[in-house]
Amino acid sequence: PPFGGDDFERRPSGRRFFFVPELPRRDAARAGVPPSGRMRYRWRVEARSDINPAAAMPASRESASAMRPHVLIADDHALFRRGLRLMLSTIYPQATIVEAASIDDALRAIDRESGLDLVLCDLAMPGMNGVEGLRALCARLPETPVVMLSAYDEQSDIVGALEAGARGYILKSSSEETLRNALALVLAGETY
Repeated sequence: PPFGGDDFERRPSGRRFFFVPELPRRDAARAGVPPSGRMRYRWRVEARSDINPAAAMPASRESASAMRPHVLIADDHALFRRGLRLMLSTIYPQATIVEAASIDDALRAIDRESGLDLVLCDLAMPGMNGVEGLRALCARLPETPVVMLSAYDEQSDIVGALEAGARGYILKSSSEETLRNALALVLAGETY
């Protein structure tokens, strides 16, 4: 099958990146999605074999609400930041959420806030200069996972962000369930 078994790249870090369809054609047909003539694919990091992703995810909304993450949302679109804040509030009702509209605002928020558990950052935000802004965030917060949020699903963007230190790459078109699962894995120490 296309993009099966041996269709992967091994990076110097030892991680394997698979090129997988977001929605297989047969599932798209069953879901009533009209054929677009072009499948959307994305690179996905192979999961470690020594951890059970289901164990890393909150079992229920109650256990998710017991978590109180301190989160920085860095995105230049105010409407997107507001929507993401509302979505995070439903996943983690006790979360403390800080917002920034540029990389400079994000770096100032990092200096001002202590104990950040997670940074959600737009890839194409003012001052990012590609992955240079990501490298600055990762250098400032070496122990805090930084997850990229982007509308771009290009292979070079995804791999570049992961190699620059991002612990995850989530498309802005993703569902709440995808966001919930990705954040649970990242907060458990894994890469999404």
